[in-house]
Amino acid sequence: MNENKKGRNQIGDKIHLFQDEIKQFCANYQRIHLYGDGYVSNMIYEYLKEDKIIICDVIVSDGYKKAKKYREKYDIFEISETNLNEEDGIIICVREELQEEIAGELKKCGIKEEQIYHQKIYKKNILLEVMKYSKINDLYENENGYFSKYIELNNIGKMEGTDKSNIYHDYLNKYEFFLKDWKQREFTLLELGILKGASLSMWGKYFEKAILYGVDCNAECAKYESENCKVIIGDLGDEEFLDELGQLSPTIIIDDASHLWSHQIKAIYHLIPALKSGGVFIMEDLETSFPSYRYMDYDDAVISTYDFCSALAEVVSSREYLRNDILPIKMFPLKKELEKIAMQIEMISFIHGSCIMIKR
Repeated sequence: MNENKKGRNQIGDKIHLFQDEIKQFCANYQRIHLYGDGYVSNMIYEYLKEDKIIICDVIVSDGYKKAKKYREKYDIFEISETNLNEEDGIIICVREELQEEIAGELKKCGIKEEQIYHQKIYKKNILLEVMKYSKINDLYENENGYFSKYIELNNIGKMEGTDKSNIYHDYLNKYEFFLKDWKQREFTLLELGILKGASLSMWGKYFEKAILYGVDCNAECAKYESENCKVIIGDLGDEEFLDELGQLSPTIIIDDASHLWSHQIKAIYHLIPALKSGGVFIMEDLETSFPSYRYMDYDDAVISTYDFCSALAEVVSSREYLRNDILPIKMFPLKKELEKIAMQIEMISFIHGSCIMIKR
């Protein structure tokens, strides 16, 4: 048996796809290898890291070892450079249409079928037209709508180049409606996901008295630190790390990070309790829960983030426990967690692409 630690703390053990299956496979072998050095391999590596499963190295076919952007995370060997035996388990980390070919190569090297695990979580295929589903955005174009008078935050957002403005997502006039009362206050704002720093810069210009924290897994984002903005580098899939972020006692939290369902759900679970009373939690990019994003590999949890938030809304609206007679089977293991979080929420509101929650 290997020495891999089993399990994450709290909600993570209940939401990842195929978690028990993968853990059981890994527990059967002294060494776990990944086969493939690309997008899928990197995603599986991060998935297993959250489960405290240690990866020995990454294997590629002969002639395919080359410098890749994920190389710093693990050692890479060609098949001919390895000495695999019955103590080795191999997770094939390529798209589904390539897995049988790779399994055949491994069997030629003496690896048995039971030593091979075919990953089924990440299926991204850039050749697919993932946005083919019908949209109804045109029905919502209304420049004179209720929120049209809230223009200051949106104007700053356009100036800073964030996709939150009405040039793309069109979040900011609604956000200003909920956030305007903090404009001249001193408080802590936490934004998950930095990318190119545009929205952090926007928040700093709108909330001039706030202390800002930006969080990202990319160490290069440290360059966006400024006098009133601190950058924290870390893995937002790590629940212990999320608990550490909660110690900042933020008043406003915006999740614009990986958009993975598991990361979004864990952020809600760990950071809603950390919010100050009356604070606001904004979950962005909720559209990744829906069909047009089906082939983009955000669906790494047993339920979507939208379904999770929708269940919270039921408890907030009813002030009753979730109704067992209509609760989807996949949600039963999460019932207590959902109710625990929902009881801390005063209001929950959905707009296009976002869910806005106010702490009781």
